[in-house]
Amino acid sequence: MSRSAKGPAALLRQACLEVAAIAALAAAARIVPGLASAQRLAFGSAIDGRALEARQLRLLRELLELRAPALAAADRRAAERLLGRIRAAVSEGTGRSARELAEALAGRLAGELALRLARPIAPLVEPLAEAATAVLATVVMARRAEALAGILEARPIDLRTELSALGGLGEERLLEWTRKGAERVLAPLAAARGLGRLLRLGAALLPSVR
Repeated sequence: MSRSAKGPAALLRQACLEVAAIAALAAAARIVPGLASAQRLAFGSAIDGRALEARQLRLLRELLELRAPALAAADRRAAERLLGRIRAAVSEGTGRSARELAEALAGRLAGELALRLARPIAPLVEPLAEAATAVLATVVMARRAEALAGILEARPIDLRTELSALGGLGEERLLEWTRKGAERVLAPLAAARGLGRLLRLGAALLPSVR
């Protein structure tokens, strides 16, 4: 199925899987010796917040194209500038509440993955929390991008209210997206020659943010 043929739910799911992996990989680079240097050698730069931002913005542009395909070029450029402001506003507005909810989700997932990967829980928590934070923020960005109304209001964002308004998008689905995306990073950490697998994952993710 082509990207343009996907509906908003499929676009959101794919983006959430990828931002979870990107965020977990960036977190892993901070705690795995040599991973950040290996990324720079392989890709010219480490996978970090810039890759996450690019993937989130790509989702917002895809939603814009899906919802308003006939926009004139000038209107599209103006709308895309607004998308950048949407992302920045949501990233800032969800900071503390997203982290608190993400840490709760990460705590639930860490025990499950620790058993599956036969590894201690502690090293898994930070990548999982970063992955969950990225998924939560991406979901809110997508909703705001589609609504476009009241995007830039200078008020705190209540994540639980935002998420409950999405209809059918419950905590279990967010857990699934976080686990599947982050596990692509965490499983190689538990394996021999895991660094090579992480670099291959980085190579696969980078085209999606360019």
